[in-house]
Amino acid sequence: MRKIEEDLLSHITALNEAFRGMRAGLTMGCEDIMTQQEFVMENGSFWEPAPLPEGIEKGFMKACFDNSQRLARKQGFRYVEGFALGACCIPVLHAWCVGRDGAVIDATPVWDGVEAAYLGVPFEISDVGEMIDGNQHSISVIDNWEKGFPLLRRSI
Repeated sequence: MRKIEEDLLSHITALNEAFRGMRAGLTMGCEDIMTQQEFVMENGSFWEPAPLPEGIEKGFMKACFDNSQRLARKQGFRYVEGFALGACCIPVLHAWCVGRDGAVIDATPVWDGVEAAYLGVPFEISDVGEMIDGNQHSISVIDNWEKGFPLLRRSI
């Protein structure tokens, strides 16, 4: 495991513990919802960073979910959501694609060409469309607050 991957895992583990601690004793009906960090740690894996392949256009800043969903639909890549650590020095919920070789294809400009760690869960792009269909604002599968966080519910 690379040092930056260890750092990412350490950060999201600490965030998970902090969020779980804040929820302790709450009776707001959120006991059955795992944290985003917990979901990614339980279901995700590390992905190998790579330079943006020739012919792949960069997307827009701060639009990783849209950039990656469009790229997955257009190029047939696998869509991945999870946490990334790189240019901003803190782990962020992020989306990227992976090619057939398993290497990261990240069209969001700030991430291309920087040392980064990616820990995420792959989704079929056809399933992504179904999961976010009808949402007005949220296009993240993991952070799908508009539908009550369906992937984070422990009863699934």
